[in-house]
Amino acid sequence: MARKFRSPIVSARYVVNTFIILALFAIPSVQLIKFDILGGKTYLLGAEENWLTVLTVFLSLWAGTYVFILISDYLFGRLFCGWLCSWGSLLRTLRYLDDRVKRKKLPRMLVPLATFGAALIATLGLVNWFFDLSILFQPAEAAFIPFTTSFLVTVGIGYVMLYKVGLTFCQKYCPIGWYLGTLSQKNLLHIDFQAVTCTVGDVCVRDCPMALDPRLLVTGQENASFSQCILCADCLTACNKCAAKVEGETPLTIKLGNPTADVDGVVQGLEDRRAHKAAKRNAKRTASPTLVQVSMPEHESIEHS
Repeated sequence: MARKFRSPIVSARYVVNTFIILALFAIPSVQLIKFDILGGKTYLLGAEENWLTVLTVFLSLWAGTYVFILISDYLFGRLFCGWLCSWGSLLRTLRYLDDRVKRKKLPRMLVPLATFGAALIATLGLVNWFFDLSILFQPAEAAFIPFTTSFLVTVGIGYVMLYKVGLTFCQKYCPIGWYLGTLSQKNLLHIDFQAVTCTVGDVCVRDCPMALDPRLLVTGQENASFSQCILCADCLTACNKCAAKVEGETPLTIKLGNPTADVDGVVQGLEDRRAHKAAKRNAKRTASPTLVQVSMPEHESIEHS
């Protein structure tokens, strides 16, 4: 998607996603909080500390984050899935890369290679919290073989999850997603839709990582409801590109406040736009010149006496 059409909300989400991923790597790397299970050591603020103290701080931070997620998701919707979950960020990035490879006709091997790199990075980030990664480069250590084997198996599982399962995990199988979808009640931050300027291009549906129709979220249908929307705003970027073809406001926007859209009006408006588009397409076909086949008379044969 061209950068000029990117929603500012998507740009802000990129910044938050990047910060979260860097923080997950930086905190144990500089030993702000670090567990070294095999070495029997724990660190806090760069210094070795009693394991109970480090564990207490770690659980306190986790509990505080959990409470923040509960409150924000209850009020605004599934912000954690769209803005904070690093696994979801990796999946959406890989899907974007796959789309670019197809459109630009780049080598297809780029996608599995990038997926393997993402699985390796994700495993390093996770293991770094609880183990000293230097063991991977110390074959003389007794724990080298079991640790390295477990590490590579984890990378393999991550690769399968990223490459084969992909966003289907977020859409159907993620237990955190189920829980947060049930928890989301107020939906004060939500996608709003106005059918009058919609080009009915369905690009927003294709770009939604949750396989939803963002135009129908307000209807609460089985395949499109606020409890499934992760507020990533990818649909806004897609809509900006389509809306550039017509005058008027962008059909899809993100709003703060209680959803007040007319459900029947949204559905009817979308059906009217589809009917209007179909009528224009049929009228264009009717008005287009048709080729008329003209049969040329055969030349009479002349007999020479």
